[in-house]
Amino acid sequence: MEQDAGFRIDFPMYSYLMEPGPRPGALRDPETGLLFVPLWTDRERFDAFVECFEFGGPISGLQIDNRFELTDFLSRFQNPAITQVAIDPDALPELPFDLLDIADVVELVNKPKPK
Repeated sequence: MEQDAGFRIDFPMYSYLMEPGPRPGALRDPETGLLFVPLWTDRERFDAFVECFEFGGPISGLQIDNRFELTDFLSRFQNPAITQVAIDPDALPELPFDLLDIADVVELVNKPKPK
C-alpha cells in the first residue's frame, strides 16, 4: 500500500481495456465533463461497476499488481484531456467521483520509500 495526503494505493488494482485493441479506456464524469481513468482496489466493486455501467463496446478486465504496472498503464493515456484518476468509483450515477491528478498518483507510486 502507498499512502499520501488524501488517497492511498492498494495493489492489486483493477481497470479495463477497450476492445478491439486492447487500448486503455477512460470515462467522462457527467457532472463536470472531465475525462478520467477509473481504478479499483476492490475486485468486487470493479465487477459491480462493469456489470452496471454502459461502456459502449466490449472491454477486457485488467489487473495491476505493482507500481511499475500502474505507471505503465497510466502513461498510455496520451490524450491531453485525460489528466484525472478516480480510485474506487461507484457504479451509481448519482454519486460524484473523487478525481485525482494522474501526475500526483504517478508521483506517489514512484516516490522512494524511506529507509
